[in-house]
Amino acid sequence: MSTAQNKGAESTASHSVRTPNETWARASARARRDGVKMNRAIIELLEGYARGIYRLPKKRVKIEREYGHQSAVSSKDEALTH
Repeated sequence: MSTAQNKGAESTASHSVRTPNETWARASARARRDGVKMNRAIIELLEGYARGIYRLPKKRVKIEREYGHQSAVSSKDEALTH
């Protein structure tokens, strides 16, 4: 759908994002369960990052499974949000 057809929406452009297939599959499954489109999930996350709601740790985050849930852990145990 072009921006002209998307009445009331802000001007948008198409961008590419590289992500591991497993990450995309898990995020897509969660989006379906939550009833949201992946586009919205990505925009919400990017907006939060841009506004300073989310911050990234200085080092790459290692994802570990604990009790069936995902938990983000960095080498310094820094929080992902403040």
